Amino acid sequence: MRLNALLACLVAHALIGNNGIQAQTSCPWDDQTLDKWSSPTTWPSGQVPQENDVVNIPAGKKVLLDTPIPRLLTLTIDGTLVWGNVDGIRMETSYVLVNGEFHIGSETCPFEKEADIFLYGQSNSAENVPGPFGRKFVGVASGGRLEIHGKPKKSWTKLTGTVAPSNGSCGIVYDSVNEQFNSEYQEGLHVVIWNPDGTVYDYGIFDTESGVMDHVHNFVYKMGIGKIVAIAIHEDIGLPLASWEPLYQAIENLGGTQIRNVQAKDPYAFVAITGNMNKGGHTETEIKRRDRQAERERISCTSLIKLRIYFLHSVTVPSGSKYSVRFRVLARRLAFPLVTVLDDIYGWAPGEFRYSHFGHVTYGVDERAEVGLLSRNIRIEGEVQETCYSNNADEAYLCTRFEMDTFGGHVKVIRGGFARVEGVELYHLGQQSTLGTYPLHFHMCDEVPGQYFKNNAIRDSFSRCITIHGTDNATVSDNVCLNHIGHGIFLEDSAERWNIIHRNLVIGTVHGTILLSDRKSDECADPDHC
Repeated sequence: MRLNALLACLVAHALIGNNGIQAQTSCPWDDQTLDKWSSPTTWPSGQVPQENDVVNIPAGKKVLLDTPIPRLLTLTIDGTLVWGNVDGIRMETSYVLVNGEFHIGSETCPFEKEADIFLYGQSNSAENVPGPFGRKFVGVASGGRLEIHGKPKKSWTKLTGTVAPSNGSCGIVYDSVNEQFNSEYQEGLHVVIWNPDGTVYDYGIFDTESGVMDHVHNFVYKMGIGKIVAIAIHEDIGLPLASWEPLYQAIENLGGTQIRNVQAKDPYAFVAITGNMNKGGHTETEIKRRDRQAERERISCTSLIKLRIYFLHSVTVPSGSKYSVRFRVLARRLAFPLVTVLDDIYGWAPGEFRYSHFGHVTYGVDERAEVGLLSRNIRIEGEVQETCYSNNADEAYLCTRFEMDTFGGHVKVIRGGFARVEGVELYHLGQQSTLGTYPLHFHMCDEVPGQYFKNNAIRDSFSRCITIHGTDNATVSDNVCLNHIGHGIFLEDSAERWNIIHRNLVIGTVHGTILLSDRKSDECADPDHC
């Protein structure tokens, strides 16, 4: 879900640096001195970069990324690169080396569209920068500046009331799987009728091949006004016959419009309130065919019913397959849970709840569950191979240990560099096989007042989340870190001073292998890996 609110960018902003963005511009992309990436005249070769090109933005050159680009081999920024105010640009490259300046938004004008940086490569890729950066990175070298400012959103908060899971038993009025009808597996039309309070009024199964369509018509019309009726095809409706006209009329009189389009093996479900056909009190699935495979759908009644009814069918293979139909009637509080939280989370999208989450202070102990936002509009992702691979004995050990590829990307700032990163989603970053390669990393930067990693979401990291090494006066605040190998927020030398580490949510730490402090005690019995 994207915010509709526009943030006015009216404050003039001057950036520091010899190749910096022109002062007095409201947003970085408004600088009129920028040359467009899409223009051949921007490039010394007279040609816009092509797939697998090694791209260099020379010192003194300022470029606006104004168009989608092909996969690059490498990108080195000696001048300035500004991400344009364009939606959906995806940058794929083995690395981004920032010797000059790289801007996506600014503090006073955050970037609010969608942007992706995808870092690809393996642990033995030829695209390697010797020294502190290595492979598969966004690296800020001495004299470089990285400014990434995503859409402002509350990073995480706490519940102020308990939330029940949508798949729990509390609040389920009716579930066909757990009712007496669950043994009825015959093909045909399954009809369930409920009273307005959610109790079952009647149930019937009609074999469409037996010519009993008149029975469907009579069954539906005997129920009276104000009942809730759900009709679904189980496995197969069969081939349309002339005798089906009573069936078509019965469903169309209830408000259905798609039933005549149903073919053999098509999934179909229809929900309505009898007597309310003209009040929007019905819902119907669309007929979808995709190589004879059914898609998972969910439909819900209107608010007139005050119940949510789910129609789920299995995704199937073409021949000899069966559609399993399940109806559930949920109490309103379960179907439409009200989530109360401690802070304003405007801009968050709703989601389903798999588990119960406690939301109260008990006997003075704050047991309220944390709720973190994992998605951001700017995303940096590392490529991951489907199967684990190894180029040496240590990597073979990691494959045995984790049973997955653990060579992600990383973002690293070294001494003399400048970085402010906020509002970014970082996914599959970190390299378990390589020391000093973490999702976000201040590396031996000395004093860095004004620099920060804030309001980011780091998930499924292969080596920590945020590391401060040999760096003082940095700010690390309001980040969410979920599922990571090794310590989440890591002060590497333990001598780092005056850093502000505040209000971060770190969940799902598992033992790693890089340092002894990352390992389980029993793993040090192996002298080759301790």
